[in-house]
Amino acid sequence: MSKPPARSRSRKGDGPTLRDDLFAAGAAILAETGDPRAITIRRVAEVCGVSQAAIYLHFHSRDEFVYDLAREAFNAFYDARFDEIAGITDPVKRIKLLGMALTDFAMENRRLYHVLYMGDGNERDPGRFDGQEILTKTMFGTRVIHEVTEAMRQGMIAPGDPRLVACLLWMSMHGTASLLIALPGYPLPPADFVVEAMVEFTANAVARPLGPKFMPRRPG
Repeated sequence: MSKPPARSRSRKGDGPTLRDDLFAAGAAILAETGDPRAITIRRVAEVCGVSQAAIYLHFHSRDEFVYDLAREAFNAFYDARFDEIAGITDPVKRIKLLGMALTDFAMENRRLYHVLYMGDGNERDPGRFDGQEILTKTMFGTRVIHEVTEAMRQGMIAPGDPRLVACLLWMSMHGTASLLIALPGYPLPPADFVVEAMVEFTANAVARPLGPKFMPRRPG
């Protein structure tokens, strides 16, 4: 990988620009090596043309940087996929397509998905989810919560807590993606078939109410 010209000193207020440059450098290292373990603060600084100290102004650790790199890639993937289904008016169909998109990302970006949801990332930081509501760290969570809320409003999904339902949907698709990544070659049906079947299975499951125990609690 050729080293780009040294980056000029950031002006006040240029923090987001440097952050984007750092992610681009990390993505370039990953594209060259295919291994997130090759992404180090020193190597990112070299590729980006900044000091290591400049990186630590934005990230507490190398693990946090790699985790956020994976999350940014996931969010960008989901933004693009969400734009593709913008013309679909059926919220349940949109939920199914978003579920399939999660496994698409996982299969196309196995190492980044592993960092994001299966370890080797920021999981060693005990405060990494401080201040975060359920599933709101990625576009998958925010999009699916919105779609579940709309499907409940239209009577297509049983009334309940949309965040809980979105969490259950995510867990089902994450489990499918993780199994396909962790056990390649395991004698399962074809991956595309399994993913589509899981999407249909979970969509049918959430059409029925979960029961009083899992209904949203009224304040007071």
